[in-house]
Amino acid sequence: MAAIGVTIVLSLVIRNTGKYPVYFKFGKHAQEEGEFGVSKRWLTVTPSAQRIDVGQEAVIDLQVLIDKESAWALNSESKPLNNLLVLHLRNGRDYFLVVSAEYVPSCYGKSLEELMQSSTLQVQLIDLGPPSNVPDNLPVPKELWRMVEHIRTTGLDEPDLFSQPGAQNDFIAIREALDAGFPEQLPCPDRGVHSVCEALLRFLDSLPESVIPLAFQDRCLRVSQSPVACWQIVDQMPVIHSETFHYLIQFLREVLQHSVRNGTTELTLCETFAGLFFRMDGEKKSSSDVVDKHRAIGFVQSCLAYDKETALRSKLFENRVPNMF
Repeated sequence: MAAIGVTIVLSLVIRNTGKYPVYFKFGKHAQEEGEFGVSKRWLTVTPSAQRIDVGQEAVIDLQVLIDKESAWALNSESKPLNNLLVLHLRNGRDYFLVVSAEYVPSCYGKSLEELMQSSTLQVQLIDLGPPSNVPDNLPVPKELWRMVEHIRTTGLDEPDLFSQPGAQNDFIAIREALDAGFPEQLPCPDRGVHSVCEALLRFLDSLPESVIPLAFQDRCLRVSQSPVACWQIVDQMPVIHSETFHYLIQFLREVLQHSVRNGTTELTLCETFAGLFFRMDGEKKSSSDVVDKHRAIGFVQSCLAYDKETALRSKLFENRVPNMF
């Protein structure tokens, strides 16, 4: 069972029972052309080539890891997790190895729209207890609401909030609880609220379309110093993206209200969340024309400085940003 963010390692032992040293190398089968390296993105083979002396063994690790890009493809295309590897022996025959895994769907890697439309996933990997009490008619995905509410009710005064790492075991338990819909209290025994904070950041990073959709990002960056213009553009985004951004900005204001105890600053929070609210496509990531980090941070700061209602009611609202969509 392969779930997003969880590493599974299986070992394969190859022993040289012949009379001469052998050299092996994993290659790609013709039907796998165009995939990632010698294997598909979700599979890593280590080592991919090696010499084995007579009577010796080589241990091959097959690592399965579903990252966010793999999850996006699996969620959108329902592709099976199968990979045909070819083990080449120098001056010898080829051996074929099929690696298969079963993908466990998750709220991680799904779009905001999918999350709003889907009911609680019937996936329970461990017994987590009674179901959670999630309000009806939430304006944001229930999974996002549960993480934010956990931090609000248990961790706003926690020192080093959003600057300390969580624990991987906690993340797995939190993800399973979010997918199953219970228990009400998210399990995080190792690192507490820090694990929930990291789970929240990883959730936002796993969205196929960032909170601020790509089509709106350039406009947002151009008006990053004007709270009124910033909120006008947010108001023009698809409803779920607008609601999610507004909800998270309100949450960040609450976090800052407890900054004396939790040690957060406006700048550090804006730096952390700006990189998640804004995301450029793969082509722009690899070019010099990347997101202007300072303007992205400035956009979040402008929205933190003035709430949506205040900004849109101000007299500057008369200078409305034209709706180009």
